[in-house]
Formats: sequence, C-alpha cells, structure tokens
Amino acid sequence: MLCRGSILAFMTSLVSLAATVEVPELEENHIFMPPWGFGLMAFTIFLLLFALLWAFRNTAARFGAPRGQAHHGGPAPDNHKKHGASH
Repeated sequence: MLCRGSILAFMTSLVSLAATVEVPELEENHIFMPPWGFGLMAFTIFLLLFALLWAFRNTAARFGAPRGQAHHGGPAPDNHKKHGASH
C-alpha cells in the first residue's frame, strides 16, 4: 500500500519531468485567403442554396394530386357507398 508521502514524491517527479520536456517554438499559421474571403465564400454558398430552393418553389402544388381526385387520377373513392350493395 502506498503512503501519502510516496504518492506526493511520485507526483512531484512527474511534474518535474513534464517541466523538462522541450516545447517546440510556435509558428504563425497562415490562412490561404483574407478573413473577408471566408465570409464571401459562405455568402456565395448561401445564395446558391437559396437559388436551388427557389427553383423548386411550388413544386408540390404543380405535381401533386388535384383536389378531389385520388393519386391514380380517377375520382376520389366515396367510402360511404358500396358498389352494388344496399344498406
């Protein structure tokens, strides 16, 4: 079983080991275009997606089933009448 003193000594040695590790010199990262270019690129993509959305506006109303008709093109079935049967 480890006593409190040996744990403290172990942690102290780990801290001193971490302090001796050599940290490389930080270099400045360069981006490939000015910051306003990223905004312009995002705005352009937004406009292209909006144009795609605008191209398909009202598509469901144009190609959907007309009101009062079933999907197969005939009149909507009347569920209250049974063909050939009387109540």
